[in-house]
Amino acid sequence: MTPAGVLYGHGCLDDAQYSALGWVTRLLQTIARTFGRNASSAGLWNAILEALTKTTPDFEEIVGDLGARRQLERVCRRIDGSRDLVFELAAEGQLPPICLRVLERRLTPRDSVQLELLRKGLDEISPSRGWTAE
Repeated sequence: MTPAGVLYGHGCLDDAQYSALGWVTRLLQTIARTFGRNASSAGLWNAILEALTKTTPDFEEIVGDLGARRQLERVCRRIDGSRDLVFELAAEGQLPPICLRVLERRLTPRDSVQLELLRKGLDEISPSRGWTAE
């Protein structure tokens, strides 16, 4: 059972949003693995931001596919309002707390807001809704 599967199975995401979340999750996990040193998806995004803002030439180089990193940068800008939730959903391991509350049918008002922001962000990156990775 994946976090995206829980949200989709309980009607929190539609088909296009579920597919977009799966694509983002795979992208984050793939790049995090190439980054090495047991990097997390959130740690990867923070490293990209640091690398873009550092003024000294001695920052640690981010390894991996440059095209994938650029896609990730574009995606994260579009899902900015729900970026932390996306990172939780992409993390490998236990289900995030919001998914447990979905399973228990005990969403909080904050959860509802987070899910709405997630849906809006995923709509912006959904290929079936006109977004391209280029």
